[in-house]
Amino acid sequence: MGRMTRRSFIFGSAAVAAAGAVSGAGRPTHDDNLILLIADCHVPAQGGDFAYRRLEQCVERTLALNPLPRRALMFGDIAGTVGPRADYERSAPLFRRLEKAGIEVSYMMGNHDRRAGFLEVHPECAAKTKVLGRLVQVVETPLCDFILLDSLIGEDGDNKIVVRGALDHAQAEWLAAELANRTRPTIVCAHHVCEELKLNNGKSLSATLPYMPHVRGYINGHIHRWYSEWKRRFDGDPRFMRMLSLPATGNWGDLGYCLMRFTEQKTAEVRLFQDDYCYPRPVPAEKRPRSWDMLVSDNRGCICTFDLG
Repeated sequence: MGRMTRRSFIFGSAAVAAAGAVSGAGRPTHDDNLILLIADCHVPAQGGDFAYRRLEQCVERTLALNPLPRRALMFGDIAGTVGPRADYERSAPLFRRLEKAGIEVSYMMGNHDRRAGFLEVHPECAAKTKVLGRLVQVVETPLCDFILLDSLIGEDGDNKIVVRGALDHAQAEWLAAELANRTRPTIVCAHHVCEELKLNNGKSLSATLPYMPHVRGYINGHIHRWYSEWKRRFDGDPRFMRMLSLPATGNWGDLGYCLMRFTEQKTAEVRLFQDDYCYPRPVPAEKRPRSWDMLVSDNRGCICTFDLG
């Protein structure tokens, strides 16, 4: 593994463009310390060209990097409707492009997803789960492990979207034991915000994770907004836990993706790449509110840092 420096993190459009030129000259290498974070692509089987193009753009920009990220984490709401197989069939070729380039893609379930339809298109994910009947995974990286939770309430065949998230009893039991036995820095991830997710003792993850000695943060999708904060402990301990909400790749809200980079200082730096905003849907350029461009400008260059020490 090569020497990591702050300067080596691929930040900014100029560096990305340069990296693309290098990758065109030969097969790109992979960086085990670089991870693509994407959420809420919302690609439907029919229509939804805006969402599809947004995901396609994210994939193309990622494949233009040299080195390539070794991993990609998808934070749910892959489907554009309520999780039919056809939705996943449309987006799958884009994710397969990442996989064919040697990027390992790991998925989480969002409220628009359904496990059966997803697994018909991505059957390889079934063998990775830690909890029967749910898609729960532990992803190991050089400096940090990621626990990927399944916070989807909806069951297969249910066409009603339940916006909120939850952990079923078996998953909550597994998670409590897993957290108690952690020995490496760990970031917990799910589609939904951690305030909604509870363990079997009734305590939410937001009230539990900051007190777990090896948990360094929480990352979610769902709210289509780039937002980070420090979660304070209330036992007199001065340490904080970083929490991060990701932008949507498609659909509405802050639109973009993120790259996470591990550093020599035992941190994980997450850089936002946002180039659009819309709500509740895109509009022609002549009708675009100035405030949308202001929102994009305000987020330009944003970085969120996790302390892994």
